Amino acid sequence: MLSISKVESDPQEEDPNGHGNGSRLVAGMIDDDSKNISRQLVDVEILYLLNFGPKSGYQLKKNLASSFHLDLSYGTLYPHLHSLDKAQLISGTWKYQSENAPLRKRMYSLTQKGLAKLSKSIGSLSRIALTMQFMLARLDLNPKGEATPEEKVILERASKKTEDFLKNQGYAIRKNAVLRGFSGLDHKVDLHASKPLGDGRKEDLVVKFADSISGISIDDLFKVYVMSYDLQAARAIVLSSPSVQDEVMKLADFYAITIYSGKDLDEAIEKMISEFYDR
Repeated sequence: MLSISKVESDPQEEDPNGHGNGSRLVAGMIDDDSKNISRQLVDVEILYLLNFGPKSGYQLKKNLASSFHLDLSYGTLYPHLHSLDKAQLISGTWKYQSENAPLRKRMYSLTQKGLAKLSKSIGSLSRIALTMQFMLARLDLNPKGEATPEEKVILERASKKTEDFLKNQGYAIRKNAVLRGFSGLDHKVDLHASKPLGDGRKEDLVVKFADSISGISIDDLFKVYVMSYDLQAARAIVLSSPSVQDEVMKLADFYAITIYSGKDLDEAIEKMISEFYDR
């Protein structure tokens, strides 16, 4: 990552009465867009480090260097901390270094609002990174093996049942459609559903059927995520049989992919229908 400025002594680490140069502007020959991106990344890195416990400015400075190879000056770090504190993403409190020491350190902690912001920011960054990685590698995001006659019957029945339900909900359906994403790549989608919401807006859903011995894998989940993002779908839905592993479910929750699973696809579809009616 870009090293914004040189290391300096810590002007604000000890007593609050000491006046430092925390208001110094970010230096360097970088344009405004780069500054904004760099600032946002530093904010996310600070929130990430505070997720592991309260830290002083000195500790954050060391951790930013060791974890992210980011060599910040205190004049650059403290404006970030003040801004995050003002936004209530972190909370700064003064604490004595020890019972007998007169000097105090300002310790920063992550707030619940900061934790929510961290999760959202990591999701956004990972979405961009995953999309770039998959697109550059030109991976097939929806590979299809040769299904047995029995599997074809099961998938066709599940597809028809899902299609009929979504049509009743006002969606226009395209099965096994080849759609072009904003990246310019084409994606073959098991089922694509689209419904107008008014004011020229619409809601697009991408549905994938996973009917195999192993169900859906983490690799498959990444591909569904990148494909739905490239197609700018509002939701990605996976109907899986058998049930999904806990690790896959946790990752699906993080990437906002909805998985309905059961002993067979019919049970998974029934779960989806039930949730639609409960919304």
